Amino acid sequence: LAKQRRQLLVFAYSMFLLYREAGGVRSWILEKESLLATITATDEFADADVVERRFESFIPELETYEYRVEEVTDLGQQLIGKSHPKSDEIQEIIDEIAALWESLNDGVDDKRIELISTISLQQFKNSIQYCVNWIECKGKALMAIKSDEISNIDTKIRTVDLIEKELLLLHDKVGQLSVEVEKHLRLSPDEREAISDSVKKVLDQWGELNK
Repeated sequence: LAKQRRQLLVFAYSMFLLYREAGGVRSWILEKESLLATITATDEFADADVVERRFESFIPELETYEYRVEEVTDLGQQLIGKSHPKSDEIQEIIDEIAALWESLNDGVDDKRIELISTISLQQFKNSIQYCVNWIECKGKALMAIKSDEISNIDTKIRTVDLIEKELLLLHDKVGQLSVEVEKHLRLSPDEREAISDSVKKVLDQWGELNK
C-alpha cells in the first residue's frame, strides 16, 4: 500500500511538472504568435527595412526555444511509457503543444514570404520612380539643347555625350523592369493595375526619349 501511495505521489508530481512546463510553452508560443502578427511591412521602404530586421531578430528566439517544446514531449512520453493513469490526457497535451509549435513555425514561414514579396515590390516601385525621374530630367536637358538654351557648341556636345552614356546604363534598368513586372503582377494581384500603369509610363517615356 505504501508503495502504491508513493507511486501515486510520483505520478501526481510528474503531472504537475508536465502541466507547468506545457503551460509555460503554451503561453510563450501564443505570445510569439501575437507578436508575429504585428510584424507587417508598410508602404515605406525604410520602414519595411526596419520590419525585416525585426523579423530576422525574431528567428533566433524560436531556434533557442525549441528545446522547451522537446522537453515537454520527452516528459510526456516518459510518463506514458511508465503507464501513467492519465496517459490519454498526457498525449493530448503533447499533441496540443506540437500543433501550436507547428502553427507558429508555419506562421513564420508565411511571414517571411510576405515580407520578401512586399519588400521586393517596394524595391521595384523605387526602380520605376528612379527611371521616371531620370527620363524626365534627361528629357528636359535634351529639350534645352534643341531649343538653343545652351548656346556653346562644346557644351552641347559634352551634354549629349553624357546623356548617351547614361542612356546605355538606363537601358539595362528599363529592360530589367520589363522582365520583373510579370513576377510582381503575379505576386501582387491587388496592385496589378497600378503596377501595369507605372511600367507603361516608363516604357512610353523611354520610347519618347529615344526617338
